Amino acid sequence: MTKKTIKNLLFPWGVSLFLLFTLLFPLRGTDLYGVNVHVQPNTVLSMAKQAGIRWMRVDFSWADIEPSQGYYNYQEIDRVVAFAVSNNMAILANLGDTPAWANGDQGKNVLPTNVQYWRNFVNRMVTRYKGRVSYWGIWNEPNLEDFLRGSADDYVTKVLIPASEVIRGNDSSAKIVAPDISYLTSPERRWDSFLKTVLEKGKNYLDIVSIHAYDSSGAEAIMNKIEKGYNIIYPAVTKVMSDYGCADKELWLTETGWSTTSVSEDTQASNYLDLLTKILNSTSVDKVFFYEIQDVPNVSGYGILNADTSPKKSYYTYKNFIQNEASYIDDGSGEDDDKDDDKKPCLFRTLHSEGEVVLPKARSFRNSFLENQGARGKGLISLYYRFSAVALPRLQGRPELKRQMRRCFALWTQTLVPLQGEGVSINDLRLDGKLYEETDRLLQNWIDGESSPSWKGLLIRGRSLLALYRGERIVRLMNEGEGLLRLLSFEKFIAKGGNNG
Repeated sequence: MTKKTIKNLLFPWGVSLFLLFTLLFPLRGTDLYGVNVHVQPNTVLSMAKQAGIRWMRVDFSWADIEPSQGYYNYQEIDRVVAFAVSNNMAILANLGDTPAWANGDQGKNVLPTNVQYWRNFVNRMVTRYKGRVSYWGIWNEPNLEDFLRGSADDYVTKVLIPASEVIRGNDSSAKIVAPDISYLTSPERRWDSFLKTVLEKGKNYLDIVSIHAYDSSGAEAIMNKIEKGYNIIYPAVTKVMSDYGCADKELWLTETGWSTTSVSEDTQASNYLDLLTKILNSTSVDKVFFYEIQDVPNVSGYGILNADTSPKKSYYTYKNFIQNEASYIDDGSGEDDDKDDDKKPCLFRTLHSEGEVVLPKARSFRNSFLENQGARGKGLISLYYRFSAVALPRLQGRPELKRQMRRCFALWTQTLVPLQGEGVSINDLRLDGKLYEETDRLLQNWIDGESSPSWKGLLIRGRSLLALYRGERIVRLMNEGEGLLRLLSFEKFIAKGGNNG
């Protein structure tokens, strides 16, 4: 094997072999799934919790929280934040809406006459909820005049940058989610023109790019807007991000959905299932927040609950999908597998909880990784996904082991990713020290809590092979990967559904 071949195969082979050693699989679980809840009663929020939805997008409306200058009404926001904390749910707080006192009563969509008013409000919010709210959305749909009367430049200089500076100054761990633009195609407020300006002038002031995309024709059209472009004229959202140096940033779809005033409940539920499946098997969208939890006046029909809180079919579809996520993973066995390789979630989703140290590097090499897998690499990735569907249920109810897996996988990624274009020699990397110890500890902890004799036997063999390669160069794992697969008999194991070790 030539050095060039080794380098091209390192990322897929090296990481995938680790996955096979440790039986690692996508551990995103409910971290992917959210819903817009506004500031609904706890009875409604509980329905989101019962569905397994972990993320809530909540309106932190400046006009409602500070109706008079210096007078703050925290009651409802305090309640929603307390509910989220007590139920292990996460909040994306959407800041916006100018109060009348701050702009001469010109409307919520008109910026304050003094930007310091805005800074003061943001400071109040991040200070009060630090440690409980870590993700901050900066104004809703600023490219729509109904929400913000101003240009993209106004948004960057008078809204995004001041808010970002205040938030980061108060909480270094906080993440800025912006610009929450609407996928609008009218010439004067085109989404792509607005986004290009925001990313060109404000990309250093946001951590996660967020958009709102709807389409009456269904999930495929929404994903085309994000990944391929739309109606020839409009580029893909991911291309705009890449063109403006933001390919390493996450992309969140913070609003999407279908109204049952326009489509049937069956169609709404079917569209939910289709979009969720596409997002799960895509590398483009990192989190989705459906609009919305419950039908409300003026925008009725989008809820997964009726106005009386009774569930629609889409509620049960969402709940079932989250509970059975593994069964919706594309295992690579379909006829169109080669065509859809660029949409594979691969290994990057697992790193989302590990922060900015690991994830941006892994994401930045995503495209080259997919392009250079080679036939054997593709086969290994396909095997990984087939094994995932069998392995995922084994860790239900063991959250600490899941967290340990993520930490362990992050350690492997931190070791392997620098080889991509940074001049680190393959021969410098060995399976020893913390890398070996953490992986061995992970396997031992799994063995200790495993009830199935066949699974326990498989894990013990994997741990023995890990010990066999302790201190060896990682390149040896790549060169002898096919032999390891034969020794571990993964194909046989998967074919029998994990019932026979």
